[in-house]
Amino acid sequence: MYLLAPACEAIAATTKKLEKTRIVAEYLRSRTPEEAAVSAVFLSGRAFPAYQETTLQLGGTQLWKIVQELSGKSESAMAAAYRKHGDLGAAAYDVLAARYKSAPPNPLNVIAVKEIFEQIARTRPRVALQSHTPRSQVLDQDHDRQPADRHEGEPGGGRDR
Repeated sequence: MYLLAPACEAIAATTKKLEKTRIVAEYLRSRTPEEAAVSAVFLSGRAFPAYQETTLQLGGTQLWKIVQELSGKSESAMAAAYRKHGDLGAAAYDVLAARYKSAPPNPLNVIAVKEIFEQIARTRPRVALQSHTPRSQVLDQDHDRQPADRHEGEPGGGRDR
């Protein structure tokens, strides 16, 4: 995701269709076949391929709470960021930027994000959000673990990359 995000920003920054196509093609050529396939799904605006008929079952309110929890920002700071951009993604960038000033030592790649999305899809949203472990904490913990630390049968477990 650390490499996909700048490509998405560049795509959003231009109105030229040929330039958008060039950016996407350049990005996809720079990835492994597996990463390119997952990235193509993400670039289509989906978390999963359409044929899977799977959804994250996360609404705007839940996403808002997760971003607020991760950022440690107040409700008023969150609202101000949202009013500034009119978009939760851009607001999340603003409120999370201080926490993530530089690339993490092991940046999250699209394959890891796909696995996290699959984990979220298997989780009943109400149960996850009502449990004592906030969903954002689960996501942070999963990101911190390397594939070798995961167990067989767990997303990313038992496979070499």
